[in-house]
Amino acid sequence: MSGVAADHAADEYVHPRVVSLHACGVPTCIWAHCARLCLCGGWRLCRYWNAYTQSWLERYFYLRNSQAFGLNRWVTLLASAFWHGLFPGYYVTFGTMAAFMYLTPTITAGIKPLFYRPRVLALRVLFEVVTFFATQWMFTFIMAPFNLYTLEATAVAWAKWRYFGLWAPIVVYAVAMALMPLSRGKGKGKGKGKGTKAAAAIEPAAASDGEKKRK
Repeated sequence: MSGVAADHAADEYVHPRVVSLHACGVPTCIWAHCARLCLCGGWRLCRYWNAYTQSWLERYFYLRNSQAFGLNRWVTLLASAFWHGLFPGYYVTFGTMAAFMYLTPTITAGIKPLFYRPRVLALRVLFEVVTFFATQWMFTFIMAPFNLYTLEATAVAWAKWRYFGLWAPIVVYAVAMALMPLSRGKGKGKGKGKGTKAAAAIEPAAASDGEKKRK
């Protein structure tokens, strides 16, 4: 619990769990993986920023709650907000982050295949560039209440952005849901073909087994 351990080989005390911030991991994560930071759940940055606290939250909140409707993320992030303090801005930030993390897997599944499936480099670069700047902007929008503390200051700041960070992800989510059949179309077709062939191969074997049992 203290984070202190003994390295018997070197005959000295070490502090492997006291290291909370990975100086190289944070900027590398933000700039090299920002396009996937929130699109993959947002936990990659947490593992570098306040790393030991994140591990504790994961062990005692995230893994012990249901994954239905992202409940484990809501509980974990609200617990983190409570750990920071009682300012309303903390809860707005972490609550908005949990909602955004719940929407982004569907957004990625519905839109990303349309850019990556054609195997055209320009489309892939376009997707990475757009999601990079979109994630940067969303992260700034979500973190504003954390720094402003109060609901009044948050409302003023978000009003200047026309609350874009609240309704835009919902619109994109709806578009992704509409595009989902198109994004999965080829995969389903291939899957059906394989399934049909597999079934055709299995059925004669099953029939012969049944005949053997009858004999």
